[in-house]
Amino acid sequence: MFYNCNEFKPISDPEPHHPQNLDEVRGIPLRVYVKDGFCIAVFAWGAISLPSELEARLRELVGHNIACLRFDGKFHIRDLDQESDGTAR
Repeated sequence: MFYNCNEFKPISDPEPHHPQNLDEVRGIPLRVYVKDGFCIAVFAWGAISLPSELEARLRELVGHNIACLRFDGKFHIRDLDQESDGTAR
């Protein structure tokens, strides 16, 4: 007896990564939204969870190559595209 079976089982969304001190995340954010009081930045390789007050800054950077470093409990976000052009903010 044969059964129809879907070869591709959808994977439920894993929890976003919470960067620890000295963690640096690099990539191009595809989407930014707020969920449960946290700002979620979605990249091609996964998602990270950041403080909600970073939402406005990250929304400006959707589609840009960025780096996000957590250092001494603070998040430092850089636009790597602008740095390579010599116009860093």
